Amino acid sequence: MQENPRLTRVLVADRRGAALRVLRWAHEAGVEVVALVQPEEDQELWQEAFDYTVPARRTGAGRWPDPRHVVSVLHDAGCDGVHPGWGEAARSPLLVEQLTFSGVAWAGPGREALGLAVDRGVSLIRAIEAGIPVVPHSGPIADLHLARAWVNRVGFPVRIRPVDIEIGHPRPVLRTQGDFEDMMPKWLRIGPCVLERQVEQAREIEVPVAIDGSGHGVAIGDRDVTARAGRRHLVVEAPAPRLSDALRTDLAKKAVAFARALGWVGLATVRFLLAPDSRPYLLQLRPGLQPWHGATEAAFGVDLVDLQMRLATRDRARWTERDIVVQRAAIWTSIIAAGAGQVEAIAAGGGRVDPEVVVGEFVASGSLLAGMIAQAPSRQAAIVRLRSWMDEDPIRGVPVERADLDALVGSQRWWMSPLSREAVAEVLQAPSTTVDH
Repeated sequence: MQENPRLTRVLVADRRGAALRVLRWAHEAGVEVVALVQPEEDQELWQEAFDYTVPARRTGAGRWPDPRHVVSVLHDAGCDGVHPGWGEAARSPLLVEQLTFSGVAWAGPGREALGLAVDRGVSLIRAIEAGIPVVPHSGPIADLHLARAWVNRVGFPVRIRPVDIEIGHPRPVLRTQGDFEDMMPKWLRIGPCVLERQVEQAREIEVPVAIDGSGHGVAIGDRDVTARAGRRHLVVEAPAPRLSDALRTDLAKKAVAFARALGWVGLATVRFLLAPDSRPYLLQLRPGLQPWHGATEAAFGVDLVDLQMRLATRDRARWTERDIVVQRAAIWTSIIAAGAGQVEAIAAGGGRVDPEVVVGEFVASGSLLAGMIAQAPSRQAAIVRLRSWMDEDPIRGVPVERADLDALVGSQRWWMSPLSREAVAEVLQAPSTTVDH
């Protein structure tokens, strides 16, 4: 049983998987949870797990939830804490502003730090000032002629990244002048963009960090988030495989330094691009938890939600680098419904399940069902457990998507070593070449 963090009732400004994850912490801490739900789903089965549920409306822009309604609900419900989950609320400067004088514990970032983090142009400047290398880039550009001049000077390939990091994928790669003339005007109509040199054959590495109100910061291991199928993160590995001790230490120091440069307090995730020569380039900082945070918790034996709530009550980040020790290899994957059906059972399979649904719920094709974390003493053993777990039909009653995961897990190349972005794409497109695990 964890020590009660001096909270009695917490509002979760998110739904489904994020709300269920906070609920698991609350049960251990002896705290009640109020879950926000979208008005059209206020009778759905997953909500029955919570002490209370409250419908929350959308903003005028169509985003959910409306920050002003969140503040109204938390006071009406008698909450003394708010957890943002990992959705829109975790990245909403308006919500932070509304909560500034609310008198409740907020497990999210401060308004100024969040504003710096979500502005790619400003955050890159802060990184450079802190001595953290970034990919050669144009700086924010809103004019097509300036963009064309930069590309003509630098050459191809280049990647478009919107200044507002909340604008979704894809982040297109331009390889020819024709690509530029076709795509650049469309993206500039959305908003200012940063053009950056495309680093080929790179991996993407995340470093979770925690900074308390005194400025003490700690990096909580690392994880590899390279393997994607389209926009979907296919697998996430913690710790990130095949990194030297010196490189891990360097990434940890850079991640903490960048969070401090933004004036961050709380939990965040700093993402790096790792070039083939092992040189890291900072990409961005993402607020709070990520949906695949369970890989870090399983690998390092930590509870990141408990950490967030302690920092929200102005506790100190009590961990040091000596406390963050690898206990096992962990591999996270998301489970997606390949067809409609009713969830009959969710099988743990000796690993960890972070559910998005509950038993008895009817789900539509394409629904996110769960995040699954296979764990073992070594990476290869974790791969074996992941594959056998999937073969056991982990979400019974609903068919699940398997093709991309089977292609990656059955690949000799991935079995031997983590892959770059381009290599993952090649594996997913190639005919199946499996290895007998």
